[in-house]
Amino acid sequence: ASLSPSSCASLIPALGRLSNSNPWFRLEQWQSHAVGALSRPDMINELRAVLADPHAGMGIRSIVIDALEMGAPRPELLPDLAGILARADVSYRERQRALLALLRLGDAGRSAVTDAFRRSLDLSVNGLRLRTEIIQRLYREPFGASDVVAIVNGALEADGSSITGV
Repeated sequence: ASLSPSSCASLIPALGRLSNSNPWFRLEQWQSHAVGALSRPDMINELRAVLADPHAGMGIRSIVIDALEMGAPRPELLPDLAGILARADVSYRERQRALLALLRLGDAGRSAVTDAFRRSLDLSVNGLRLRTEIIQRLYREPFGASDVVAIVNGALEADGSSITGV
């Protein structure tokens, strides 16, 4: 939080390089709330660039998503977060953290989550896990008993060997 805008902007590419050279550099630092300080207005372009880069390492993407989930809400990045939530080729953890960041954006975020649930989330194990979490967080508005039954049916038919969390 105390970094100047130029230092903060330089930090993101440096962490990106570290992420590519050492994908596990965050090995036991997954819940560092200090990362939320990166979610600042002068960092929107840098954060968006990481989320849009298909070659960004998992470590830097997770830092950016965690910053948006733990730091100040950034409505400007709603489409980027919704895109992460909808992408089946992104890790479950990143998608789940994007979900949490979206829910912090109020009605617009809830609408994006509902849209992803209805249009984008598949019936893979991770898709079912995300659907389950969404229903838990938004039960009664807009999801209800019929959605729970659909999750149970999907879990029973899942191809995966493990549906932990569903």
